[in-house]
Parts: sequence; structure tokens; C-alpha cells
Amino acid sequence: MIQGFRECDGNVVINSDSIRRKRIRQERKKGRKKMADKKVVAIDIGGTAIKSGMWNGRALEEIKETETLAAQGGEALMERVKGIISSYREGFDAIGISTAGEVNTNDGSIYYANSNIPGYTGMPVKKIMEETF
Repeated sequence: MIQGFRECDGNVVINSDSIRRKRIRQERKKGRKKMADKKVVAIDIGGTAIKSGMWNGRALEEIKETETLAAQGGEALMERVKGIISSYREGFDAIGISTAGEVNTNDGSIYYANSNIPGYTGMPVKKIMEETF
């Protein structure tokens, strides 16, 4: 039997649950932008440089490289990152961050960072970005 259909008294009848689920999926898709249509600020936090750019769905544009100044610590680093993100004036739909250290994927905080960036271990990067942007 074809999925979404059932047989009833020799006739084929459409399964209303399948139709409802399909309509719900279609409605959800209408409200979402395709990833190719989204603008994403891409940030790569390294020990010596913060590299950034704007992904437009096809290519990385407005590429920048900013000194990390890691010795100033985790809080100063987050302020630099927020400033870099704010500099992308055309607006964006999302932020993608790659960072030095180990990330706690459950809450987006820094699980471990070595002493090159003092005070970075425990930094709630995801929370900071969500509250700011």
C-alpha cells in the first residue's frame, strides 16, 4: 500500500493524518529562509587573530582580520568580537563562531582554554551573543 493511503471497502482513501503532517511541513517551510538565502557573519577566534567575513549564501565577502590581543583576557576578547560583528552593517540572519579552546556544545560556553587567553575558560559565548544580537 502507498504511504498516506489506506484501503476502505475496496476503495482507496487518503489518510488524513498524512495530509495534515504534509501541510504542517509546508507551512513551516514557508516561514523559513533557505540557508542559501541567509546572511551569516562567520567568526574564527584564534590565539593571534580573529578572522571574519559575511557569507551571502554563495561566497564569503567583507573578509577582515583583527588582532586577538589574547593577553587582555576573555572579557576583552568578547568585546572585540561583538565590535567586529557589529561592523557588518548590512545586517545578518545568523552568527557562526569557531573558537580557540574546547566548547561545551550543550550551552555554548568555553569548556577549556589554555592560559593564552586568561579568563576564557567558562566564558558563555553563546549567551553573550544571543543577549547582544
